[in-house]
Order: sequence, then C-alpha cells, then structure tokens
Amino acid sequence: MFILRHEQAPVLFFAPLGGETFQNLGLGTKATPETIVFYERGHLFVQSAAILRIARYLRLPLRAAAYLGWCVPPFIRDAIYRFVAKRRYRWFGQKEHCLKPEPHWQSRFLA
Repeated sequence: MFILRHEQAPVLFFAPLGGETFQNLGLGTKATPETIVFYERGHLFVQSAAILRIARYLRLPLRAAAYLGWCVPPFIRDAIYRFVAKRRYRWFGQKEHCLKPEPHWQSRFLA
C-alpha cells in the first residue's frame, strides 16, 4: 500500500510470487516471500535493486533518494536490505492477514 500511496502516476502492478502472472513470465527465480522482486521491460530486479527501481516511480523526495542509492555498491545495499528484511516484523509489526486493496486499486493486483 505504501507504493500505491506514494506513486507519481498509477503505472505499477502487483502480483504474488506464486501467482499465475509471475509464473507465466518463466523467470524461474527462487525468490522467497521475504524477497521483493521487480520486473521491468524484460529484466528482473531483486532485493535492493528492486527497491531502487520501484522508487523511480515514486514522488519526491523518495525518487531522489533512489538515485543516491545507486551510488552505494550492490553488496552493501543488499546487506542493508537483508538486515532490514530480517527485522521488519519486529520493528513494524506483522498483520495476520494481507491487507485488501481499496476498491479503486483492485485492478492493479494481478493473479
């Protein structure tokens, strides 16, 4: 929901890793549910690269932060990504159920 609320224009779509849409791409990734995956123009991005690519579609100042993020070497970015991913539920809490998208966002969620 964070992305939907901060997107510059409504152009991004979301699909579960185990869903039909993702499987039909035939990418064969072994991404886990904790891994963010971003597919753009035939390329698959994971972890910190996915975050930075997504941020390019967000409003300022988030978009500007993404451009700065590319200055950090990938091994450092990904280490930070894994550090936060491991602790995110402890820091931000965990929901028992996935949030249902608001009605005007339903079409942005693919199977």
